[in-house]
Amino acid sequence: MFGVGILVLALRPVALFIGDERWLQVDVTFGSSYSVNDGLHGVAGHWAYPTLLVVTVPAGVDDAVVRRGLAVSREVLPAVLRMNGSERELLFYTSNPSAAAERARALGFRFSLSQDAGWAAYSRYDPRP
Repeated sequence: MFGVGILVLALRPVALFIGDERWLQVDVTFGSSYSVNDGLHGVAGHWAYPTLLVVTVPAGVDDAVVRRGLAVSREVLPAVLRMNGSERELLFYTSNPSAAAERARALGFRFSLSQDAGWAAYSRYDPRP
């Protein structure tokens, strides 16, 4: 019973922030900007989400459609939207890379997976230290 309590406490911070997407937009240079999900600031680096999924957003597809298509469970957390001219990429952290890859493939998105247990990609865009 004691071990179960510890597990619930360890996962609780993620559960608090998953449904709380607060996107902050930052303009870097002309034609280049990014938005970061500040709702993940408190859980960045969480051990349960060690894999970075980067999805190229197809032209004419709304970013929210991509987020809804991939973040259908608590296994995939939307973290950053990078925009450079007409090219857009969404960065997610996932606890189940194989399921996330299957979903991205089924939806027809170009994507890549890499290990990022320390959430270095998110940290580059996080507006708070």
